[in-house]
Amino acid sequence: MRVPDGKVASTRVVTARPKRNRKEPICFSPYLYRARNLVERFFNKIKQCRRIATRYDKLAANYLAFVKLAANLATRL
Repeated sequence: MRVPDGKVASTRVVTARPKRNRKEPICFSPYLYRARNLVERFFNKIKQCRRIATRYDKLAANYLAFVKLAANLATRL
């Protein structure tokens, strides 16, 4: 996002753990970090299915149906 004076304004929240030797501490939320970690783990579980990772289906509706099926199976494991 650009501001009129040409500087870039950041509205993102950092979800990485802060370093101890950083001069200016960054805003860190352990709740957002935990939520992001869960989302990344979920997508990694889904990507283990080769059919989703390579998108074998021609139609988007078929692909979406299989993604939903894989997501349902991944949450049960």
